[in-house]
Amino acid sequence: MYYLAEDLKENGLDNVNFSLDSLNKENFKSITRRDDLENVLKGLEKSLEIGLNVKLNTVIQKRNLSEVFDLIEFSAKRKLPIRFIELMPIGNSYNEDDFISEDALKSKIKEKYNLEPVKTKFGFGLQIIFLLRI
Repeated sequence: MYYLAEDLKENGLDNVNFSLDSLNKENFKSITRRDDLENVLKGLEKSLEIGLNVKLNTVIQKRNLSEVFDLIEFSAKRKLPIRFIELMPIGNSYNEDDFISEDALKSKIKEKYNLEPVKTKFGFGLQIIFLLRI
């Protein structure tokens, strides 16, 4: 992506989402089945450098739950919104043992940070999200 970012922006791209499930090279490879963490991080930094609006999406599982604070601090340092997503039972690689519920994730985050519910409208529905105060 880092080598495409400028072309994409020149052709009208304003916003980009990055899937970032781990900041650990081996864990990233285990989760995504790709040895591509360096490329993802370069693309993210290049996107920020050229002024794209960047949002992070992270699927939380047992194998990356220990990284939740690192991911929060990574996004906060760059002033990026991060969305934590529950693992969904899709495909052959789904493993129920990896599932972390929203409540378990919120409990983990509350060990270090305060969560503040915020009501906001996305599309046609009202959604409650949580603002993380760092």
